[in-house]
Amino acid sequence: MVTAIAACGRRSLSCYLAQFVVFVAVFVPYAGGLGGRPWGRRRPPVAVVTWAGTVAFAEALRRAGRAGPAESLLRRLTGRPS
Repeated sequence: MVTAIAACGRRSLSCYLAQFVVFVAVFVPYAGGLGGRPWGRRRPPVAVVTWAGTVAFAEALRRAGRAGPAESLLRRLTGRPS
């Protein structure tokens, strides 16, 4: 578990962007249209499932020996080698 969380830290930009997209789509009324509903008690489970999904995604990338997609794009745009 610690290794998976560390993998998320090494791919933090990708994890942050994935969480941002999910939260905007689910909670903001003008984005996904779901924010108008009373989410109340459902917010914490959505946040935990989203976080766990990003950790699992980061761990899968770590096992494949790959950087996150946002980190790869940033390196390409700045001209830094991966």
